[in-house]
Amino acid sequence: MFLKILFLYHIIAVYGPHDKQVDEVPYSTFISYTEDSEFNLGPFHISFLRNVHPVEAYSIKITCEGKEVVYTADTSFTEELVQFAKDCDLLITECSLYTGMDGTKSGHMTAEEAGILAKNSNAKQVLLTHLPHYGNLQDLLNSAKEQGNENIRLAEKAMLIDI
Repeated sequence: MFLKILFLYHIIAVYGPHDKQVDEVPYSTFISYTEDSEFNLGPFHISFLRNVHPVEAYSIKITCEGKEVVYTADTSFTEELVQFAKDCDLLITECSLYTGMDGTKSGHMTAEEAGILAKNSNAKQVLLTHLPHYGNLQDLLNSAKEQGNENIRLAEKAMLIDI
């Protein structure tokens, strides 16, 4: 019972873009960030890049012991994203659309764009995520790999990746 009560009264740190609604939640401490923010959380150094998306969204770079993981979240392709992910050990990139579709206004990437990001950023490992619920996912993977980075995989439930 003590552990349950202790858990209920624990203050949770929540990170995200500034939002007045979150300031009113009594059981959390809200820590807002912008594209210029950088901070340390335990052994991790965290930095951000503002994405091209109708709703405010950020790519996140997490660095620890010389290793870098970049997670794009929802975004259209940009050259700034290529530079942000440059030489990362693991790139977790959104891949919502099939090649030939246009996601620039919706803030999403095609498989071809995800592949170009993987190639031009020189990411060591690439994981395609935010996959569509329709079509053949193998087509996404093939289109992404055709751009020149062979170290691309589709995200799977409960997968573990060594970096």
